[in-house]
Amino acid sequence: MATIAGTRSLGSGGMLVRTWRALRSPKTPLWKKAAFAAALVYLALPIDAVPDIVPLIGWLDDAGLLALALSQLLRQENDASRHAARGSF
Repeated sequence: MATIAGTRSLGSGGMLVRTWRALRSPKTPLWKKAAFAAALVYLALPIDAVPDIVPLIGWLDDAGLLALALSQLLRQENDASRHAARGSF
């Protein structure tokens, strides 16, 4: 698959589509969905562990928390895909 400056993530395997599928899947544990939702709420709230006024460090705690929640959410999808692939052979 040819990519142009990172446009590969915009396709059907893109991060947004994968996140939506993981959130809609009944196989994804509720705690992972709740953790992702909590990370989004934390990102939107003006109250932070490290205020966003502090340059760089204030944004890193937001980004780190969101990245952790997203990786846990998408790990479920990857595990399910691996198990489905093993069963198809």
